[in-house]
Amino acid sequence: MSEFLDLEAQDGIRMPWNVIPGTKQEALNCVIPVSAIYTPLKSIPDIPVLPYSPLRCRMCCSILNPFSIVDYVAKIWVCTFCFQRNQFPQHYSSISENNLPAELFPQYTTVEYISSTETGPVVPPVFIFVVDTCMIEEEIGYLKSALAQVVELLPDNSLVGFITFGTYVQVHELGFGLLPKSYVFKGTKEVTKEQILEQMCFFAGKQMPTTGVIEEMQKDPWPVPTDQRASRCTGVALSVAANLLGVCVPGSGARIMAFVGGPSTEGPGSIVSKSLSEPIRSHKDLDKDSAPLYDKAVKFYDQIAKQLVHQGHVLDLFACAVDQVGVAEMKVAIEKTGGMVVLAESFGHSVFKDSLRHIFQSVDDNLGLSFNGILEINCSKDVKVQGIIGPCTSLEKELVAGFDQEAAAAVMARLVSFKMETEVDFDPVRWLDRALIRICSKFGDYQKETPSSFSLSPRLSIFPQFIFNLRRSQFVQVFNNSPDETAYVRMMLDRENVANAVVMIQPSLISYSFQSGPGPVLLDATAIASDKILLLDSYFTVVIFHGVTIAQWRKAGYQDQEGHEAFAQLLKAPHEEANSIIKERFPVPRLVVCDQYGSQARFLLAKLNPSVTYNSDNPSPGGDVIFTDDHPLPAAYEDSWAALQWAASAEDEWIAEHGDVARLFLAGDSAGANIVHDMLLRASGSGGPRIEGAIMLHPWFGGNTPLEGEPEAASVATAGLWTYACPSAVGGADDPRMNPLAPGAPPLEKLGCARMLVCAGKKDALYVRDRAYYEAVAASAWPGDVAWLESEGEEHVFFLPKPECENAKKLMDCVVAFIAGA
Repeated sequence: MSEFLDLEAQDGIRMPWNVIPGTKQEALNCVIPVSAIYTPLKSIPDIPVLPYSPLRCRMCCSILNPFSIVDYVAKIWVCTFCFQRNQFPQHYSSISENNLPAELFPQYTTVEYISSTETGPVVPPVFIFVVDTCMIEEEIGYLKSALAQVVELLPDNSLVGFITFGTYVQVHELGFGLLPKSYVFKGTKEVTKEQILEQMCFFAGKQMPTTGVIEEMQKDPWPVPTDQRASRCTGVALSVAANLLGVCVPGSGARIMAFVGGPSTEGPGSIVSKSLSEPIRSHKDLDKDSAPLYDKAVKFYDQIAKQLVHQGHVLDLFACAVDQVGVAEMKVAIEKTGGMVVLAESFGHSVFKDSLRHIFQSVDDNLGLSFNGILEINCSKDVKVQGIIGPCTSLEKELVAGFDQEAAAAVMARLVSFKMETEVDFDPVRWLDRALIRICSKFGDYQKETPSSFSLSPRLSIFPQFIFNLRRSQFVQVFNNSPDETAYVRMMLDRENVANAVVMIQPSLISYSFQSGPGPVLLDATAIASDKILLLDSYFTVVIFHGVTIAQWRKAGYQDQEGHEAFAQLLKAPHEEANSIIKERFPVPRLVVCDQYGSQARFLLAKLNPSVTYNSDNPSPGGDVIFTDDHPLPAAYEDSWAALQWAASAEDEWIAEHGDVARLFLAGDSAGANIVHDMLLRASGSGGPRIEGAIMLHPWFGGNTPLEGEPEAASVATAGLWTYACPSAVGGADDPRMNPLAPGAPPLEKLGCARMLVCAGKKDALYVRDRAYYEAVAASAWPGDVAWLESEGEEHVFFLPKPECENAKKLMDCVVAFIAGA
């Protein structure tokens, strides 16, 4: 792993695969895409700065680099991308093997050039502050204080613009010193560049009285009825700012910094109506396409994004409100322009104040902000060296030897987030599970018929943990998160480097105790102990968790007493580490200090694996339990049997009045069909309900030994999953509940139903198992009738993600006909 960290430190790049696959099929077998995560403008210590323009290839415009082939005698260099031969210019005439220009040094794979191209007069940095005034006086006071500090931190040559908005948009003319002057635009419709051109002088230099306008900023004067939201025209205000920059400083470095304290309710870009009776859109509304304003707002902000990109300008958003403000809609404009986003509960919260201050902290008289940048990527032709003949030997590098599992986790997180936003009916958990199964089957080692022998290379050993935590993360599990929060965390994921992305996916957990120094521990409930302090870093939140004994000692004040210096140091250590994390990170994470059994402890417990629950035997003393549903798989069989008996008894009045217990059918898909088989065997006993028919949709069966024609990887994966899901299983995957064809399994002639329909997908990895089950039932002494239906070209339970496809409709028609007795 260290070599990958060194590569990132040197060039700001991490790649899941650092050995490139040689063929298309080999690339497909890798599962995880051949990709790179690059950090532009990464701060690299001692980076060489070359005081001249780069030397470009005359064919593809790539630049001279350490990998170029150089003929020092003929003064020619060959481009490594297009293999074009290029003549060195006159000022490279002294080049030789002992006199290399800096860009040819092997260690200088990343350099910076000071371009000598004349670009005209340099325009100073431009900042337009777009400020929401539809807030309570306390919030406006917090914001005024923060903005006044920011203006003092700006470079002296900066140009500043100031726009406030509420019911109307006000553009303040800062250079008009005798009398405060502003231009007012309606908040119900867009403002064109032509309207902006009529009045031009909106900008002021930093030396002009900018702070006076900030101090005089007041709450929007328009009254708000108690049953309505404030009239807030966020979209129009941002449109005005974009047009203003397009008129005054097109093509120069400028930023729009929007400070928003609530949802937009007026004009283009609004996300909700003014009436409080209408809730703000949720993920469920977006999934059901029942958020009528969402698509219009996204389209509006997409137009603003295109305009800002064309002008070379940036949109930053500081959204500080308990409610949603429309980050999900504005995401397209922020991302496409390379802007920053901060999400906090209040403008008085430390997350906002410290993050804003962090932006304008100068280092060596450098503000640290980049403007109007262009990222150019050149690639080599689609050529791969297949081999070589001569006095040499291959390095024989294996793909897995170049696998960076942290970069791979970051790529998968970005990819699954993107697919969730762009693909209809996309199942992220199933997609991640399938990807993990595929990569484990391709690169894992196992002995045939021995699931316990499965192992992964050390290069891959942590990757399943990353995927496990990614499945549980806020990027995939959007329940209880608003669309704004989801958009925010996904934007931050796309902006951050690999190290921070990994922390977002799998938080780090450090333990502090008297017995040992600070050290990482597993994200598991077993990490909690009464005499330990835990420090959790989940990127957006930093949690300091005190065990109950530590908390009692702290409350008793032992740390302030003589002779307890060690305890005082133990309390201090995690706070110092937390402060160092907060100081280096943007946006500033939320700091939570809590005690075991306290209400704030949920911030830690929500991230831990619930290996210790209220059903666990002999939990560790002083530890903690996580209250979660804890039903091992056998419980599903018992619950289903109890539900079947209840339905068959017709004790419920509605069932007794409208149901016909003489025509009882059982149906299930995948694991549900497995449970149906178990119910049929139980129903054949004395006292069991009479079942007319059973519908087995792609039943989930397996076994320790693959059947003829069954994919070995699928058999191993199924067996491993069964053993994990059902710890009490006897004989592994040959447990009768999992393998009804195993020796010793109950005879199939005891199936307690009159008719059965077995369905399978032709491309399902379980197809062979399902067909074998059908044939075994048909060949048994069971007196009932069994039918078989296979869907050509379909995979496992295809009808769930694709209910409207033709094969799914055919399947449903067959099920209906089966129930009707046709």
